[in-house]
Amino acid sequence: MRATDCWLTSVPRASSIGSGRKVPRWPARTISCASFTGRRSFPCPGRRSAMPASARRWPISCAACWSERCARDAPRCCGNGCHACSRPRPMRGHAPRWRSPLRLRARDGRGSCAASACRTGARCPSCTRADDRKQGWYHRMMQDTTFRAALLSRLRRDWRTVQHDNVDWYRFPPALLAEEPAWRNYARRFGGQQARSLLRALRIIASSHNLQWLHERLGDATSRELMVAVLAFRALGSRHVRLPLNDAGFWDLAKKIGADLLLNQRTRQLTDGDWLDDYDLAPAGIPVRMHAHLLNVLNAFFLEQYRFARDGVVIEVEPGDYVIDAGACWGDTALYFSLRGGVAGKVWCYEFEPQNLRVLAQNLESNPGLGSRIRVVKQPLWSAPSIDLDMIGSGPNTRLVPTKDGQGSVRTDTIDSLASREGLDRVDFIKMDIEGAELHALKGAEHVIRRFRPKLAISIYHRLEDFWQIPRWIDSLGLDYRFHLDHFTIHAEETMLFAVAPRVPKPG
Repeated sequence: MRATDCWLTSVPRASSIGSGRKVPRWPARTISCASFTGRRSFPCPGRRSAMPASARRWPISCAACWSERCARDAPRCCGNGCHACSRPRPMRGHAPRWRSPLRLRARDGRGSCAASACRTGARCPSCTRADDRKQGWYHRMMQDTTFRAALLSRLRRDWRTVQHDNVDWYRFPPALLAEEPAWRNYARRFGGQQARSLLRALRIIASSHNLQWLHERLGDATSRELMVAVLAFRALGSRHVRLPLNDAGFWDLAKKIGADLLLNQRTRQLTDGDWLDDYDLAPAGIPVRMHAHLLNVLNAFFLEQYRFARDGVVIEVEPGDYVIDAGACWGDTALYFSLRGGVAGKVWCYEFEPQNLRVLAQNLESNPGLGSRIRVVKQPLWSAPSIDLDMIGSGPNTRLVPTKDGQGSVRTDTIDSLASREGLDRVDFIKMDIEGAELHALKGAEHVIRRFRPKLAISIYHRLEDFWQIPRWIDSLGLDYRFHLDHFTIHAEETMLFAVAPRVPKPG
């Protein structure tokens, strides 16, 4: 057999192939593609009389290699199904449908080597055809294997389980669930929840090629495992999936914050009817007092949502850092960054929703030492400056839309514009949690990122597409950013992508 030929092109066609006719059930014995390298042509599997005596013992599973258990016993062949015959692996004893590999190659660009098209990822060692090695569909299929297999395994396992005590009642109180419309409760009782979970799972599985891109580039095994767990939760929900943070320590810490650090309840009423409480963190060794929700205190100061430390990799605000806080809300994150940055550090925080700005101003006044190092920019971040957008919603869930049917008009800003106005000679850390506008804001910070290579902590939980669009855009800058992932709740929110690149030396 010549190195440039593939034995599959010499398989004769017979009228019985593809007709559904059964062939004899031969005793199980497997061979690999390498066993065929000494022959140029082979008898038709649909005609037993044309087979040599030794071939009658071989079970047929694919017209490409005629072996049955190759995924387990002979990984160099393709008995797990073959694209060359355009059919999944048939049942043992059935003659598979055969199609001309030359027609397949001419029609859709596929190569002629069935082993290179095998779903097991094997490549026939005797075939060196250039068009087989360079097929983009083959490489995309192979890149999909690891992540999709892990996700499907997690979905199959969790679908059969029912979790208890798996709802964050601080985030989703019973009173909030009681306000759901009647049709939603009715749908949940009669299979609506299962149907929605199935649709979500199918959407995630359909995006597995894009998600695989991030999965391969995460810098540690825990990040990859956590990514699979978070996506399984997004598909199946709290009824079936328990995230790693949900343990006794999480609930004990939340109760301790409410018992030891809460000064006064219901001190600030929001427009949606919710209330903020007054917290003093001094008993915990944190010189901060503020109006906030218990989860703001828990996530920002105790779970340290915007700090990554795992396997020797630390991504955090250091003393003296210049920080951009995109999405300051009530000021809990700005106070945390000011505390971590010290007297030499500075924080520029972006917030534009009027109610949030009032609470933010009061919290900065309550902490004059930390507040003096914080500057508030009352504009939303976008990919370009001076663009008029509408905002929808109120409070922490306010988001931007390009249409004019929102509640009010705001004018955008960019981080590049801020750095130019302020004459910044460095930016060390950028945090973003701006309700799905993170990718737009990153595009508006391209010059700053290229020049200063800041550490990044970006929320990617608002849209499924953010799981691959945001890291791909960062990677497209060619700055050698390394990615890590962490999750800071027991539900679907607060998934953070951390990115760090080789730093540019600080001036002076």
